[in-house]
Amino acid sequence: FTLPSYGFFNILFGVIVLLIEIFEFIEFCIYYFSVLCVNGVSCNTPKIKKEKYPHVDVFITTINESSDLLIETIKACLKMKYPSKDKVHVYLCDDGDRHELRKIANEYNIKYISRDNNIGAKAGNLNNALKYSNSPYIVTFDADVRPTPYFLLKTIPFFVKYENKIKCFTAYNLLLNFTPFISCINISLKYS
Repeated sequence: FTLPSYGFFNILFGVIVLLIEIFEFIEFCIYYFSVLCVNGVSCNTPKIKKEKYPHVDVFITTINESSDLLIETIKACLKMKYPSKDKVHVYLCDDGDRHELRKIANEYNIKYISRDNNIGAKAGNLNNALKYSNSPYIVTFDADVRPTPYFLLKTIPFFVKYENKIKCFTAYNLLLNFTPFISCINISLKYS
């Protein structure tokens, strides 16, 4: 490491930055050992019988995203594997009430939900969509998220097995609209 060796303020700020770096390293170690390395706990997906898989509603929220982006997300949601495909209900939740999205939803045989205002933004959009939901579990995706084919098979069994312990969680997502950060971490979007 390099610390300045001249000037009072240079040395002072150099020491402050060094202390911050030491603090961040300690914080990382605490996080690593308390969250990532939980002793004795298995993160393997629980095994459940095929008939135990419940109905799931998949909400794709949108307001101004392009149709092409939404089509890719819809295709990825429809490719998600599940023991009984008739138990997966995909909804396109449009906060902009666009006619072209209604046509896309019909083309891909998914449900279309819109509203005439966007009060509450995404939260309002999701609250509106909940009125149409009949499934015990709901998965929400932004318009630029592409779920992996095994997303439901890897997540829903936890909710079934630990029904009274898990109420919600967030999972790692693959984004479709790349930012410099996403391209730097070298995400591969290859799907079969």
